[in-house]
Amino acid sequence: MVIHHAIHQHLQERNWVGLEVDLCLTGCQNSLREYHNGHLPIHYAINRNCPDKLILDMIKIYPGCATRKNTQGDLPLHSCAKFGASTTVMTALLLEYPDAINVKALCKLDGRFLTPRDLARFNPMVTDEGREILDRPLSHWTSLAAHERFLREKSFDTRMIKIQAQLKKSKENEKKLIERLVGMEKRLAALESESKAGMKSLEKKVIHRIADEHDHIVDMRQDLTSLIHHNDVKRKKVSTLLLLSEQVPIDEQAAQVRLIIETDVLRCMVQKTKKMTN
Repeated sequence: MVIHHAIHQHLQERNWVGLEVDLCLTGCQNSLREYHNGHLPIHYAINRNCPDKLILDMIKIYPGCATRKNTQGDLPLHSCAKFGASTTVMTALLLEYPDAINVKALCKLDGRFLTPRDLARFNPMVTDEGREILDRPLSHWTSLAAHERFLREKSFDTRMIKIQAQLKKSKENEKKLIERLVGMEKRLAALESESKAGMKSLEKKVIHRIADEHDHIVDMRQDLTSLIHHNDVKRKKVSTLLLLSEQVPIDEQAAQVRLIIETDVLRCMVQKTKKMTN
């Protein structure tokens, strides 16, 4: 037997873990609407004693399943009366479709059309608590279902109010974040402008300093060249005087002149050296 839908497959194999996973998937409601061999997944779930949590999840996902019959004419509540089910499941089905309490379906044992109450009366698979639920009148379930719908609507309204409040708060936070972002962008632009101005000023200072250093170096080179030239001239003069002094007899006056000249030369050299050092 080929089964085309995963939910039906899990129910046939009693794979409750796989069923729970598939019920969490988007679009599983479409699978809960599909028949297989004349039964909806809700009928299979009740017939195979599926865990209550999974059956309740099916009803929550697809509440209309409580009004759907299989090919034998059974509502899910009839399946509860035939195969047994917890009071929680019965209550959930009756809150979705209170009229199911009086709907008749064919009983194969005696060929009569019976209500869920009639089917459960002598069925040992149905607990006393289950029979007590099915024995309650339609008015009870109608009133209870109306109250349940009111609570759901109220809960829905409350949730909507909370969602609207959260949405409003989210918009306010978004506005604050945008304002903060704009402020940060302005501050960043100001910092960028200041940085560019600072870089230009620094660049000018560096260029000016380089020019000054270059001029200073040029001046030092000129001074050094001049000093070298001056020293060469002095050296030549000294050499000439020495040469003349060697040719002329030396007396006391010539010696003093020579000493004065040498002292003058040394003084000039010291002054030039100090000037270059400073």
